[in-house]
Amino acid sequence: MASGGMISSILIHRMVYDYPRIVPVFVRGGLGTEEVEFSALQRFLEADPGHGVVDPVVLDQPLKSLFGDSEWERVLSRQHPMRGRKLLMLTAAAFYCVEHGMDAVAFGLLRSDRSDESSPEVLKTLESCFRMALGWPLQILTPYAGASDMQVMRRGRDLPLHHTFSCTVPVDGLHCGECENCLRRHRNFEKSGIEDRTIYGPGSVG
Repeated sequence: MASGGMISSILIHRMVYDYPRIVPVFVRGGLGTEEVEFSALQRFLEADPGHGVVDPVVLDQPLKSLFGDSEWERVLSRQHPMRGRKLLMLTAAAFYCVEHGMDAVAFGLLRSDRSDESSPEVLKTLESCFRMALGWPLQILTPYAGASDMQVMRRGRDLPLHHTFSCTVPVDGLHCGECENCLRRHRNFEKSGIEDRTIYGPGSVG
């Protein structure tokens, strides 16, 4: 699974050591940042495609109907929690894998990301559900589940990380440089000793 973010982009290149063909799957739910995130994913793959990595596949899974108009506006403005989004994305990716004869789906779960919906117990149960319901031995791979974002970042230091995207409130397609994600991104670059080539909005951290 690929979001255009740093961790999932590094993960794509991690998986080429284990699989001869990698399909980046981008699940589009209708959130406001997705166009920018997908553009970032395309730029990253164009800059360093990786051996066996094919063009990304987009799966449309509109989320608006689950909330209604008023609550959806709150979701877009990040005033309403998006519970279960990872489960929805995983389910969409799992069906794609089954239909195309793939036996594994990987996503960039970090040590700090663990929650009820992405705990090891839930993921193992999902694997069993997919196997029983779809008749396919699908594996859910989380190779970075024990790592921090900075540890993963160091592993991808030779990749075009400046093409990845982290911002929650992009300005004209750029990182705003002021939201918590941007500040943490820039801070992690500095702590990792990696040059931050990200283009941030004017007057911000970059």
